Amino acid sequence: MSAEFPLQGYRGTPTTPWHAPNVGAATLRAVPTGAPSPQRSQSQIVRWAPNAITVGRAVLAAYGARVARRKQASLAIVLIAAGAIGDAADGWLARRLGATSALGARLDPVADRVVIAAALLTLWELDPTSRLPVALLSMREAALTAGAALAITKPPAETGVTSLGKLSTLMVLSGAVTAGIGAAAGRSALRRTGTVALTAAIIPSYASLLQYRSRMRRSW
Repeated sequence: MSAEFPLQGYRGTPTTPWHAPNVGAATLRAVPTGAPSPQRSQSQIVRWAPNAITVGRAVLAAYGARVARRKQASLAIVLIAAGAIGDAADGWLARRLGATSALGARLDPVADRVVIAAALLTLWELDPTSRLPVALLSMREAALTAGAALAITKPPAETGVTSLGKLSTLMVLSGAVTAGIGAAAGRSALRRTGTVALTAAIIPSYASLLQYRSRMRRSW
């Protein structure tokens, strides 16, 4: 037995009657609505992976600086190195997965500041001979952080990461980690190599600071 329903077409135009097929009550099932599919949930997790790495590397580096104050040099260097490696990993993964986002673009420079500050603090504790370049680079980080804080109260500015900024970050982190490994392992040659690399990073670091300052002034 089937039921016949006269249907109305688009804008109320009569159409050919439709016959509903016989459907047993046992075959009717409630279909949940509003629940995310497993594929969609998995996709959201994957897209959040780069941001999770960004936050994680900042936490590891900050804890590394705390460990360094307890004179646990080896563990401190491992944590700082993990934070530095994460600096390259999160951006690469975001591009690989097509998961770049405005949130990630805001989190990344904040994590960079945390990792660099932690690396410099760690080296200050482990290697007194590196304290001059560490002090100069710390002043640059303080100025950059102050500028970022000031930018929050101003109209939006074009302050994206520059090639010079990336280069200076790479030089600072590689120099700090190398000098820290040398200090922790008692390898004076390795420590001096890291200190030289850290000293060489001063010029591009301040040049990138001026670059950021110029871009913000033009935007305002």
